Amino acid sequence: MIALNNIELISGVLFVEVTNACNYRCQHCYLGELPTLSNESVRLTNILTTIKHFEEMGIREIRFTGGEPLISSALARLITFCSAHNIQYTIVSNGSGVRPSAALALRRYKPRIIWVSLYGNTPILHDNMTASVGSFRRLQKTVGHLRADGIQCGVHVVVSPQLMGAIGDVLDFAFQELGVSEAKCIPVQLAGSVIMARQRLILTCSEVRNARSQIIAWARKHPERKIRTAGRLVRDSALRTGCLFDRRVFLTINHLGKTSPCCLLMHNKEWLFNSAADALTAARQITTSKLPCNGNKRGVCPLLLDNVVS
Repeated sequence: MIALNNIELISGVLFVEVTNACNYRCQHCYLGELPTLSNESVRLTNILTTIKHFEEMGIREIRFTGGEPLISSALARLITFCSAHNIQYTIVSNGSGVRPSAALALRRYKPRIIWVSLYGNTPILHDNMTASVGSFRRLQKTVGHLRADGIQCGVHVVVSPQLMGAIGDVLDFAFQELGVSEAKCIPVQLAGSVIMARQRLILTCSEVRNARSQIIAWARKHPERKIRTAGRLVRDSALRTGCLFDRRVFLTINHLGKTSPCCLLMHNKEWLFNSAADALTAARQITTSKLPCNGNKRGVCPLLLDNVVS
């Protein structure tokens, strides 16, 4: 970890929201509520300027998110920037396809890994969550093309109530059919007004226990597979405090070039800042009463702290 004025940047990772435009409207996602901005060249300039501010802090990795980064015209320039500055990067994607300019940049300077979100092992399960018919087949095709180019892929298995009893099947599909190198099981995340509108997508306590048991059982049967869990699926009481409360941050640059001390706060105007220094100052002042923690009253960050399942 990198110390930043008594704040630690976890794993030296900087999150960059390349765009807020997305070609899907996943049931749990807040992006459908936000306006999609069109002047991408201006936003890219802002993002690159902000990234340069963080370079001096010793960033080890940039994680590009969205919206959908692989269809953004900005991604190729961002990858070129990483290449020129020898910065490792990863991408989080819905697996719907790759823009030609991005595909060329990916082949020239490969990411550590591209994570694709997987909602099930059948078209019905996956397409239901993405609200896009054919998304399951597009994901298969995209992962196939990326792997053919020598790019390592992993999956975020998004654990929702519809996957109860089928998590092992989804993991089998990910490793055996898609051929990914690792998987991370993540509980459905809700933010903004989506929390109230789609409560049915949130895992109950019994479903969390069920999911945890399934994941651990599968991992023990397949010790050669790399699988991790996040948030409430992790057996670790220390997660009750959350990274920000422990004075650790996953700093985030959003699609406007604004900075936030936490991924879960980056679409909340109260926590967006014009500089890294301002974001870090805010991180030092955050208290448990101020941080929404995605609607979780226990103060548990549901998203980002990982453990290896054993």
